[in-house]
Amino acid sequence: MPTRFALTLVVVGLPIGTVGTQLIVDRQVAALEATAEDSVRGVLQLLDSSVTNLVAAGDISGLHDVLGDVRRHEGVSDTFVIDEDGVLLADGTADEDRRFSRPELHREVVAGNASSPHEAFLFEHGAHLDTALPLMLGDERIGTVVVEYSLAEVQAEAVRAQRTGLALGFVFTGLSGLAVTLLAVRLTRALVRLTDFARVAAEDSLPRVLAAVREGRPVEPHLLSAPSEVGNGREARRLADALGTYGAVVNGMAGDLAQLLRETDARFASAFEGSAVGMAILDPADGRPVAVNDALCRLLGRDQEGLLAASLPDLVHAADRPAYDARLAALLAGSAPGAPVEIRYVRGDGEVVWTMASAAVQRDEDGAVRAVFLQLVDASARKRAESDLVRLAYHDVLTELPNRAYLLDTLERALRRARRTDGPMAVLLLDVDHFKVVNDSLGHDAGDILLREVAARLRAVVRDGDTVARFGGDEFVVVAESPCDEEGATALAQRIEDALSPSVVIDGRPVHVSASIGVAVSRGGRDARSLLRDADTAAYWAKSRGRARHELFDEELRRRADARLQTEQELRQALERDELVPYYQPVVSTTTGEVLGLEALVRWEHPTRGVLAPGAFIEVALETGLIVPLGRRVLELACRDLAVWDTLGGSRPWVSVNIDAQQLHLDGFPDDVARVLRDTGTDPDRIRLELTENAFLDLASVEAAHRLRALGVRLAVDDFGTGYSSLNYLRRLPVDVLKIDRSFLEDLSADPQADAVVRAIVELSHTMGLTVVAEGVETAEQLTALAVIGCDASQGFLIARPMPAASVPAHLGQAAVLPRPAYAGAGS
Repeated sequence: MPTRFALTLVVVGLPIGTVGTQLIVDRQVAALEATAEDSVRGVLQLLDSSVTNLVAAGDISGLHDVLGDVRRHEGVSDTFVIDEDGVLLADGTADEDRRFSRPELHREVVAGNASSPHEAFLFEHGAHLDTALPLMLGDERIGTVVVEYSLAEVQAEAVRAQRTGLALGFVFTGLSGLAVTLLAVRLTRALVRLTDFARVAAEDSLPRVLAAVREGRPVEPHLLSAPSEVGNGREARRLADALGTYGAVVNGMAGDLAQLLRETDARFASAFEGSAVGMAILDPADGRPVAVNDALCRLLGRDQEGLLAASLPDLVHAADRPAYDARLAALLAGSAPGAPVEIRYVRGDGEVVWTMASAAVQRDEDGAVRAVFLQLVDASARKRAESDLVRLAYHDVLTELPNRAYLLDTLERALRRARRTDGPMAVLLLDVDHFKVVNDSLGHDAGDILLREVAARLRAVVRDGDTVARFGGDEFVVVAESPCDEEGATALAQRIEDALSPSVVIDGRPVHVSASIGVAVSRGGRDARSLLRDADTAAYWAKSRGRARHELFDEELRRRADARLQTEQELRQALERDELVPYYQPVVSTTTGEVLGLEALVRWEHPTRGVLAPGAFIEVALETGLIVPLGRRVLELACRDLAVWDTLGGSRPWVSVNIDAQQLHLDGFPDDVARVLRDTGTDPDRIRLELTENAFLDLASVEAAHRLRALGVRLAVDDFGTGYSSLNYLRRLPVDVLKIDRSFLEDLSADPQADAVVRAIVELSHTMGLTVVAEGVETAEQLTALAVIGCDASQGFLIARPMPAASVPAHLGQAAVLPRPAYAGAGS
């Protein structure tokens, strides 16, 4: 029976015992592997915050140290951190060649990491347990930490256990069934104890260890379950030794991780406190700071106690509070941090400081917000620079008034308000009279002083809410907000005239200042540029009517403006069609009546309006710059007419041509004159160029005059007495002829003072070697008086009216028919 029982046990019990032993060993191995997986997950969870902070901070050295410590743990075969692009950042080894490479990951790891981007992924293959943990900063993945755990030891233990079980089965085949039974019972009890210990370690000890690590406490022995008594069997003792080894590994790793966490916290604290950027950690519940650094205290002008006691959102400027609250609410709700935003804060001293604010949140494993990290960068200097740039873009540097761009924007807004309220508003355009004379005679610095003074006087006289702007050059614009009708606008213009009337003292010299003011009123029916054009038109008419006055734009001015525009267009066409031709007025000897020369006076042979005198178009030509091509054409035609007259024989008179200051100021004008003389074959001595005295007020004009005189042409000062020069000044100019303006001849025969003035001009001119010509002679008494005074030559309607070129030869070679009183006066 015992033999049969033993054989039965051998035949039946051996396979059963062997299979049972294998199942128990497999169950224990599976429990150990599961426990290893749990411990690895715990390690990864502990690595999460520390490695995430190091990656976010870019601390590769710290990351390398952490991974080096992990590598030293038993069972860890490889570990490394890659960024979101798969580039290896650190692996805890001294292998520099591997750093910044792209390590190959098992395809199941890559797939699992992609399918669960927020959770750790474990994959067992062969003798390895590969783990991958995404590193998250908010909702953004910034990298992945990979740990490869070797299962070789566990599998080796399993293989040894399987072999031992089989060996025991065969060895105990010859033993009694009781021995086999007792051994099975003892092994079963031992394995049950070991399984219970593993369960207790996983369910009780490991959470206590993890809690201690999170709280920064050391992992003490009492936190780990003591190994259970498993009997004296060899396999039982080996399993007990393996479990003890596991406990030692967990204890060592927990202690190392706790040390790493303390070091990471120390690094974070050092970076937090030493940062030049204002930083705070906020309680998400009420926004109160949990921690602040010194940079934030300096930025907000408060001490740490004050900031920690305050609610940081309450320090946000009232105008920015809605945007701040909306941004924070979106962040707490799970939105991405986004780009930094401009937020104003109120400092402790009440000053407002501009900042660039950025925020991020820290969430726990359940997604709940644990803390809000806030960074504030001082943006005050940048905002001041932006303000300066805006001011430069919209303000005039010289007068500090708004410039043209600002004016147009302001005027458009004023017109929109006028349209809404149906109330009148006005624009006043001021053109400073004779500013160029001041600039040319006293210098640009004096002109700048004058413009600044005008700006100051305008600011002082306008109403609150009105805008004064510099429109450009010597022009200013006042935008009078609604209500301002025609009466109010003209009253404002009068106040401006009164404010400008006192002289401005520049370098000890009083300078009279006035302005031609154009006024345009609108109820919103015009756009900004049209209204400015109307005011400019009114200013033009104020200037043409004598300056130092104001004109209100109305339909009559609009009609005149339209007519002026038509004149400009037709004048351009006239130049192309050769409709502008010179008419010639003889200049004769005051005593003999001999024709000495002719003055070329331009006439417009208009196809519908007949022959037009210069008064109908010359002002338009001056303002539009058409005077330059017009003057060149008259000079060319005069030279060609001289050549024609010479072919007819007889006397050879000179011809004088009027030159405007615009022509004299052109670069190369003397060269143009030389070219005309050369092309027409004209003797330079027979050409006189007449310029007004105001044309010589700047050095460039004087130099150009010297170059003209060097060509051989003669220069004449036209309309002497109407400008700002003196005979003493003319003495330094290369002029040959002085022409007395007609205004001096009006009362010449009846007013002794007028006679004395003309006599003085003639005598002083002769002293300087100048030839004197009186223009505008219309009466015999004037001619007689000029002859008595000794004026060299005369011209005017009394002598001859301007005539076309074809009529000139008949007047050459004969004396003009002068009234007898002239000869009587000459002989007396």
